[in-house]
Amino acid sequence: MSLSANTSPTLDNVTPKPEMPVETGAPGTPDRLLFIQSFSGDFSDELRVFDLSPCVCPSTFTEIRSNKFYGAVETAAKDRQNDRSAWAYELKRETFSSNLQIHDASDGGDVAADLDLTILKRYGTWKLKFPPGSRHSIHDLDIRAVSILRKQETFVKDGILYMWDMTGGGKRGALHKTVGGKKALIAEFVAKSWFKNSCVLAVDTKEVDDVVALGTCVAALNRDV
Repeated sequence: MSLSANTSPTLDNVTPKPEMPVETGAPGTPDRLLFIQSFSGDFSDELRVFDLSPCVCPSTFTEIRSNKFYGAVETAAKDRQNDRSAWAYELKRETFSSNLQIHDASDGGDVAADLDLTILKRYGTWKLKFPPGSRHSIHDLDIRAVSILRKQETFVKDGILYMWDMTGGGKRGALHKTVGGKKALIAEFVAKSWFKNSCVLAVDTKEVDDVVALGTCVAALNRDV
C-alpha cells in the first residue's frame, strides 16, 4: 500500500515545511533496483544505469548496505552489461560545461530529464528539468544543499518536501519524504567509493518517480565529493 495520501497536492495549495520532520514514519518498500556505472571515473558524466529489479531487488532498504548484496548486484550488472533490455537510462553531456541529460534507454533514447550541475553553483541550487508533458514530473525541481557543512539535499515536488540525507555514515544516502507529518524512507543509495565508479540505488516507485530519484541521487553524489 502506498504511503501517500489519495489526494494530489499542488504547488499552489500546499506549503512544505522548511525542515524535514524529526519523527520517523513507516519506511517504504523498494520495488526497483538500479545500478549506476560510470565510465569517466566519477558521477558527473557518461553514466549507464541498469535495471536489475527482476533478479536482485531487495525486500528492505537495509539489505543494500551489505557488501554481500553489493557484490551480487555487481555480478548481475556484469552478466547483463551487453543486454540492452537491462539498460534503463544513460546519462551524458556534450561538454564539461553543459547539462547532464538523462536519456530513457527504453524509449528510443529520448531525454527524460536534464540536470544542471554547474560548477559555479557547487553550494547553490542545481535544477532538474523535465520536458513538456513529462510523465516523471509536471514541474522542474530545485535541488538545494541544506548548508555547506551538512551533507543533505532538499527539493520540493508537488508541494511535498523531500531530503537526501548523507549523514548516516559510510558512502550512502537516504531519501526521505514528508508523509503525514513524519519522514518516511522511500529510496536509498550506496556507493562503492566516492571516488570509484558505481552506485546501487533502491527506490520505492510508489512514493517517488525513478527518474526523480535517479537525478537527485546523482546531484547528491556530485555535491558530496
